Amino acid sequence: FFLRMTNSVTAFKLFDFLMDGKFDCATGEYKIKVAGQNTQGHRVETRSFVAFDHVYHPNLAMMQYTSFFNSCRHRGVSFDLTKMTGLAFLVVDSLVAGVLGLIGIGGNLGQAQKYVVNALTFINELIGTHSLRRITTNTAVVDTDLANDINAFHKILYRAKKLGN
Repeated sequence: FFLRMTNSVTAFKLFDFLMDGKFDCATGEYKIKVAGQNTQGHRVETRSFVAFDHVYHPNLAMMQYTSFFNSCRHRGVSFDLTKMTGLAFLVVDSLVAGVLGLIGIGGNLGQAQKYVVNALTFINELIGTHSLRRITTNTAVVDTDLANDINAFHKILYRAKKLGN
C-alpha cells in the first residue's frame, strides 16, 4: 500500500501552520494565543476550520491570479492576520486548471462555515456560469461533464449556505 498524507491531514497541517496553536485531544478544541489589545500579553482563543480541498469551476481558468486575488481582497474574502480568522485559498495547481481549495477559519465552526459560504458565493458572482450556458447551448453537443460540474458547484454552494445559517 501507499503511505501518504490525505487531503484532510493536508488541510489540518495548513490550518496548524497558519494558527501556530495546539490541539487538545481531551476536549477536541484547537487553541491559539492572540495578542491582547494592551501590552500585557496574550489571550487564548479557540479556532475551528472548514476545508474544501478541491473546488472546480471551469471559468476559474479564465481568471488571472492578480485579478482574482485582488477581487477577493476588495470583497473581504481573505485571511485577517491580526484576528487569525478568515479564508485562505489552497492553490492546488494553477487557476488554469479551474481548481482551488478553500479553508475557512473562525472562532467556532459556524463562523468558519460562513467564511467558506461567503467565498463560494463570491466566486459564483465573480465568474458565474452565464458564459458557459451560452457556449453549451450554441453547440450541437452538450458537454455533460461540464454541466455536471456546474450543477455540483451550485449544490455545494446551496449546502454551504444551509450550513451557514
